[in-house]
Amino acid sequence: MSSATSTRAASAPTTRPPGRLRAAQGGWAVLYTVSLASFLASVPSGFRLNATLTPLHLPDERWTLRDLHGALERLGLSDGSFGQLVYGSSVLVAAVSFAVAGVTVWRRPGDRAALTTSALLAGFAWGVAGTHLVLAEVHPQWHTAWRVLGVTTFGCLTLLLYVFPDGTFRPRWTRWPALAVVLLTPLSGLEGALDPGTWPAPLALTLDVALGLAIPLYAQVHRYRTVSTAVQRQQTKWVALSIVLLVLGTVPVAVTSWFLPEVTGPGVAGLRFHLVSGLWLALLTLLVPVAVALSVLRLRLWDVDPLLTRTLVYGALVLLIGGVYVGVAGVLGAAFRSPDNVLFSLIAAGTVAVLFDPVRRRLQRGAGRLVHGEREEPDAAVRRLARRLEDAQDLRGVLGTVARTAREALRVPSVVVEPVGADGRRGTAVTDPPDAVPPGGDAVRLRLVCRQEPVGWLTVAPRAPGEPFSPRDRHLLDELARHAATAVYGVRAAADLQRAHGRLVTAGHEERRRLRRQLHDELGPMLATLTMELDVAAEVIAEDPAQGRELVGDVRDEAQQTIALVRSLAYGLYPPVLDELGLSAAVREKARSLLQRDGVALELHVPERLPSLTAATEVAAYLIAVEAVTNVQRHARARCCRLSLTCGGGWLDVEVADDGGGLSDSVPAGVGVSAMRERAQELGGTFTITPASPSGTRVLARLPLPEDDRDDPPADR
Repeated sequence: MSSATSTRAASAPTTRPPGRLRAAQGGWAVLYTVSLASFLASVPSGFRLNATLTPLHLPDERWTLRDLHGALERLGLSDGSFGQLVYGSSVLVAAVSFAVAGVTVWRRPGDRAALTTSALLAGFAWGVAGTHLVLAEVHPQWHTAWRVLGVTTFGCLTLLLYVFPDGTFRPRWTRWPALAVVLLTPLSGLEGALDPGTWPAPLALTLDVALGLAIPLYAQVHRYRTVSTAVQRQQTKWVALSIVLLVLGTVPVAVTSWFLPEVTGPGVAGLRFHLVSGLWLALLTLLVPVAVALSVLRLRLWDVDPLLTRTLVYGALVLLIGGVYVGVAGVLGAAFRSPDNVLFSLIAAGTVAVLFDPVRRRLQRGAGRLVHGEREEPDAAVRRLARRLEDAQDLRGVLGTVARTAREALRVPSVVVEPVGADGRRGTAVTDPPDAVPPGGDAVRLRLVCRQEPVGWLTVAPRAPGEPFSPRDRHLLDELARHAATAVYGVRAAADLQRAHGRLVTAGHEERRRLRRQLHDELGPMLATLTMELDVAAEVIAEDPAQGRELVGDVRDEAQQTIALVRSLAYGLYPPVLDELGLSAAVREKARSLLQRDGVALELHVPERLPSLTAATEVAAYLIAVEAVTNVQRHARARCCRLSLTCGGGWLDVEVADDGGGLSDSVPAGVGVSAMRERAQELGGTFTITPASPSGTRVLARLPLPEDDRDDPPADR
């Protein structure tokens, strides 16, 4: 299945059973029709009522109706135009919200999330237009009912945060705080002890923060990190972008109101500020239903990431730089008791100019890491991996460090690192976090290779089911995999070297034990027997020369057997053919004797003379070549075998290649292959087995020459 298909499958709309779906659609139709009809019916009355100034039109408590009327006269505006302009901005937000709610269900009538979102948006639109206030004026006998209903609609956006984007409560326990919102919000429309505004301030503030902000935000974060699909994450990002823009746009209005009261107080300047800020906030509020429409209808979902990153960067930049400017100017003005000094403003501006670029770069990196992980800074992730690897003590520690760094850098749910031994067998995998579910079939799986030798597998779960990794993500992953492979190879090589050293020591002890046993149990008794038989022969030969000569002949035969035993012991310590013929000739003779009886053609590239080699190097090269040729003769089913010994850069290369059936992934390496690898690694060399071209197998062992003549290992030929 392609990634696009996987994404579509993972993001299929959540639907109800047919009976429940029809009931939900019917309930939505009633709610939407009633709310839209009452809103439309109230609009003419709303414009008529807002043609007259009332205390509800005052910008804040410092203003009076006389102040507002005077400021409007100086601006050349009538009382009715101001009230209708304020009311018209609310009607615009409500109309857009109603339109989004209707189009959402029209495009996705069977989607539970669309029905839930549309119903909540319709309730929000009904309240934000002040429909309840208009109806309370038109029908005063139901004043309390309209007030309670209007206040209730203000909780719709809060409830939307509890269930967006899939229309369910995640985690499930959040349904109870949501129920508390539904029950407590209408109480604000009542008078007396039931109104939460009359409750103790700590209790009311705690309820507001917990039910209206902390719990819904936690629900969104929990949903985003644990259960959201790729599409749902993009939907959440769109709504988050609108909320961030709304908050950032509100900040300058709030800061101006708090710190510049002379700008917002009664007067023409204050009226201009309130007119502009009111329209500005109405436009910002429009972003919420527009973002909901884009997310629910899944329009341009994948364009949100750069927008969200830039919004976070430049929004935070404006806040920080503005704070620095105000802080510097304010501190200097307070210190020198000259708040209006132009010089202080210039110093503050210069400070802002100096800090702008470095602050922007840091914010850009921080926002990029928040949204994308460290794909924009692969070097930082690699450096952190290197620092952490310094503290890793063993292979499992290295694997855990690699998994944790990759997960943090890419911001993915889980990463698995599985080692592969030198014999091709897979070791115990390490998962980060340890209790995470292993990645599924849509995970990215990379082979860790160092010096052309596989050392493990790196498996990375997608951020959400069906969400593909971008090219920058893959680049970061490749960089981490390359350095991880080097680290795993180094630790594995150190462990292999330690094991090889242990086996070498053990082999030395076993060899000495074998020699002692053969010397004590075989050669010793044979020599003792010879001595006794010679004594007997010396006594017998004087009396019976014929029998004495027969005994001497028996002694000679046993002496020949003793000599053969001594030669056998010597051959086990060091092949005598190397002393007799030298490495080149010994390899040629042995290879011919192994292959000629099976009719395998032998192609030799062995020089007549080789540089001076140590005894250990000669023995290892000879035994590796013999074992490799033996494997060709026994297992390859080859027609031709090529054997070469070459020296270059201070390294002796022993290469054996055939045109047989090649390697089989299902068959693990045997004892012979392990012995060849151990012989090479014991001397500080390398050993690889790779497929030959066009078919067959290629064995290459690189053995070091004396240190004075040795360079780095040459590349494969």
